[in-house]
Amino acid sequence: SSILNPVFICAYDVSIFKANYLYVAYYGRYYYINDITIIDGHRMQISAHVDVLMTYAAQIQTLSVIIDKQDSL
Repeated sequence: SSILNPVFICAYDVSIFKANYLYVAYYGRYYYINDITIIDGHRMQISAHVDVLMTYAAQIQTLSVIIDKQDSL
């Protein structure tokens, strides 16, 4: 487990099985949910992977860039 590929243990909640994405305010990061495993009747384990673009969207939008090449559509 790491900040880029964390594993969370949380209370069992059936509504989580409908989710494929989560935000962790403590880390200020957005994550894709890779897997959900039931540990027992009260807890579940969520494996996730960081969404780099969404996590850093505000910083990316403020970048000043130069377009070197552009294809016409």
